[in-house]
Amino acid sequence: MISVEDENKQIATQFIELLNSRKFEELSNFIHKEFRFFPEGIEYYDYYREIAPDVPDFEITKDGWLNRLKYEQTSFTDLKRIILKIMAEDDEVWVWTKRRGKHTTDFDGFPASNREIDIYSFVRYQIKDGQIYRSFNLDDDLRGFIQIGKLILEENDEAKVGQYMSQLRRIGLIK
Repeated sequence: MISVEDENKQIATQFIELLNSRKFEELSNFIHKEFRFFPEGIEYYDYYREIAPDVPDFEITKDGWLNRLKYEQTSFTDLKRIILKIMAEDDEVWVWTKRRGKHTTDFDGFPASNREIDIYSFVRYQIKDGQIYRSFNLDDDLRGFIQIGKLILEENDEAKVGQYMSQLRRIGLIK
């Protein structure tokens, strides 16, 4: 008999495989009708909106999340999530991934750079009734911004350096 944890890991793995294949109709079947982001996810997106130039609004619902995932997949050619580690406990699954793709169209206000991205991402899912009920992801945004050429600070641009350092202090990465 398969454990609940193994079942939940299979659900998360299948979800990521469908996402990589851009099978959004099938993907929808993996998302619970009452889907919402974990509170940490909402906090992260609020922070992200402060550092990205033009993040499109999306609803924090099943349809909103699907639209955001479609947007990401179309902004980065051949975007793939490679599972590096997956763990589960009770109804939660944690996935450590590497995301790779080519930045070919506008994404969150960043014009296409035609550069490859290769970033790490942590995703936390809560499974309910065999579907993803809650989600939270945290991406290595700094690395991604650098890779698309949008985080190059001039040594003598004290205003930009100060603004960047202020953001890092605000989110607790530096003192």
